[in-house]
Amino acid sequence: MTNFLSSEIVQKELYEMQRLYDRLSNIVGELKKLDPDEKKEFLEQTKILIEKQKVFHTRLKLASYEDDNIREIDRKSTRLNSSHQIISYAVFCLKK
Repeated sequence: MTNFLSSEIVQKELYEMQRLYDRLSNIVGELKKLDPDEKKEFLEQTKILIEKQKVFHTRLKLASYEDDNIREIDRKSTRLNSSHQIISYAVFCLKK
């Protein structure tokens, strides 16, 4: 494992993103039951997750210029982005 991926900061960021993603994923099936304030909170938490992902992927991209192993991880990380389609669709539905 590279220094980038094993750093305490990166591990913390990954853990926080995973927890937030899991929490939001669990709510998606219950969106119709949420009151307006809960829907607003869901949208805010989704925005936070998206921003965290953008920062992480930017850092990953920068680190990949110096490390071939990270370059391979960066290439595979597109699956992480595509796995969030359910949440993205839920956000789209809430904004209607």
